[in-house]
Amino acid sequence: MNLREEVQKYLDEGFSDVNAVSKVCQDVILLKISKYNMRDNVTVKGGVFLMLMALYLLFTSSIFL
Repeated sequence: MNLREEVQKYLDEGFSDVNAVSKVCQDVILLKISKYNMRDNVTVKGGVFLMLMALYLLFTSSIFL
């Protein structure tokens, strides 16, 4: 997964910069959960947790800088 390309896809769909990056971060989190061997025991409810995790990744990672 090329993160810059994924962000660009969301930008092309009309998302703002912050929302595009946040959406990619959420996609990464969900992808990691899906590959986790305990994935059947994970429940993701609502978007608040994902949004907070995405913002954390955004501000603590140099991937998007």
